Amino acid sequence: MKRMIKRAVCLILALALSGIPIAFAAVESNAYISSYGAAITRNGNGSITVNFNTHGTGSMDSIGATAISIYENGHHKTTFYAANSDYTSLMLGSGYYFYGGVPYQGVAGRTYKALITHYAEKDGGSGTENLWTASVVAT
Repeated sequence: MKRMIKRAVCLILALALSGIPIAFAAVESNAYISSYGAAITRNGNGSITVNFNTHGTGSMDSIGATAISIYENGHHKTTFYAANSDYTSLMLGSGYYFYGGVPYQGVAGRTYKALITHYAEKDGGSGTENLWTASVVAT
């Protein structure tokens, strides 16, 4: 657990020191998800990446995010679903934690935020947690 916390702190510090603006949130959760977080990074030319992490309370049969919905200037633009085979970067077959994300080509100057549905499953039971990222303006 300490190792996972160190990795998360190192990732946050690396992003913060790199000069890339980010929005990040982390929360403690339920019987299946011990913690989860999300960040939007601005990549330039209107491009953003929605990154997320989901940590299980132990080794999970499935862990990650079932959906990431992106909003532009307060209006829903698109949703990426883990059930779609094009977005395998959202879910891991099994493990203690999962870090993933999706790129999105937006428009420079517009404001973006995302709603991530975190998911963990073990022995037929499961838990979900929803988390909004902070808003960022694409550059």
